[in-house]
Amino acid sequence: MLGRRLRWEQALASVADCQKNALQGALLTYTRAISAFDKSHRWQHALACLEDLRVRVVRADTILYNSVISACGKSGNWQVGLSLLEALQKEALEADVISHNAIISSCERSNQWTVALELFEHLHEVKLQASLISYSAAVSACQKSGQWQAALSLFFDASRDQLQLDVVFYSSAISACADSTGSAWPMALAIFRSARRQSLGNVVLFSAAISACESGSQWRLALDVFEEQQSSGVEGDLITYCALMSCSEKGGQWQMCFNVMDEIRAQGLPESLVAYNVLLTAAVRSHFWPNSLAVLEALLDVPCLSADVVTYSAAIAGCGAGSQWQKALRLLEQSLATLAPNAVVYSAAISSCEDASQWQHALRLLDDYEREQDANSADLVMYNAAISACAESAHWLHALSLLTRYEDHSAAAPVNARTGNAAMRACGLARRWEQSLALWEQMEMRAETDVIMLSMAVQACVVGVRFPELLTKLGQLSGQAYWHLLEQQSSGKTG
Repeated sequence: MLGRRLRWEQALASVADCQKNALQGALLTYTRAISAFDKSHRWQHALACLEDLRVRVVRADTILYNSVISACGKSGNWQVGLSLLEALQKEALEADVISHNAIISSCERSNQWTVALELFEHLHEVKLQASLISYSAAVSACQKSGQWQAALSLFFDASRDQLQLDVVFYSSAISACADSTGSAWPMALAIFRSARRQSLGNVVLFSAAISACESGSQWRLALDVFEEQQSSGVEGDLITYCALMSCSEKGGQWQMCFNVMDEIRAQGLPESLVAYNVLLTAAVRSHFWPNSLAVLEALLDVPCLSADVVTYSAAIAGCGAGSQWQKALRLLEQSLATLAPNAVVYSAAISSCEDASQWQHALRLLDDYEREQDANSADLVMYNAAISACAESAHWLHALSLLTRYEDHSAAAPVNARTGNAAMRACGLARRWEQSLALWEQMEMRAETDVIMLSMAVQACVVGVRFPELLTKLGQLSGQAYWHLLEQQSSGKTG
């Protein structure tokens, strides 16, 4: 750091000498100074040098412009870089690949993927050959903005141009596909295999491939990639192991998550909140609530880590799944000692009351949250959980009251099929068939119905002897809904 500071301070002194002596033809001096500013991320000084050079009527060259553009780009000032590119062209200088690469890289840092692609296309328009740096920066810009289709297209273009692709480029392309909604994981693995055929492989490449498997919930393939990494002698890092844990959790392999956590500790890797949170989510899948508490206690014993919203919501969900609603409420109180009241944590606590049919506690938590926060600040998830808690105890009046309360005061998302399901179930269990059918009609008008609600509406028509409406609903009833209705009747869930 001291060396860099001395370089840019010396550069300032050189420019000052140049100005003092009114030297003409000082292009070399300015170029060296701007290069020093570029390396020291002093883009304002580099820009000032260029402006001073113009005042002295000394014609800058493309190399000097590129240094200034690079200095601006490293600080994310892509707009300044674009204006310099235009100025360069106005001075009848030819912008080269380096000029474009510097701005594309700046756009990548600033998540300006559309501008990055426009500049990339401009290379072809001015008959310049895109380099691997051009492709890598453009792909990375697309990856950071979630534009995996554009990144994939660039990958194919680079392959067609017969560039010598490196591991960084492959990793960016794989990560772009991994960051999709899960549909592009086969392409990510195909790119990974292409890299491996060229004997490319480092921890970033393998981690990206495992993350791609995670996006597609392909835990077996993720394990294959991890084993290949180990056999290749490439040591995994924390990112690798966390990606493997997350993929295992999404695949329902909670035991594997615990095994991977043991491996993280055995490797002496740093403690990670991400890893603990994934492990907590896996513990919920184990349907053994002591696992959740054990993971939480282990996390709280790590001095460098602090439990967050994800931590407590997962631990509370674990207790709720085990009908340990009292422990869930204690964890909520514990979270409030370090965290502000949070909708996610409260929703988990209310859901734990729902699972245990503790509707009074669910309503109290909802009231507590809205009292602590702005009035009527609870979201639909919290209301759905509270309505469901009332439904489990057949408290239909409370369920309908909550539904009305949410619609009257909340400016958030409109009620959805889950809301309707819970409210109709409350009415059905209380044998309030008229109210149940009225709810169905309201939800049907909003196009927020599903198979479960239709089945309950059919049941309401049968019990309420509403034969004309029954015929209409039977016409809507699909095979899937019909079997759901039979299951309800056989289990006695329709009341």
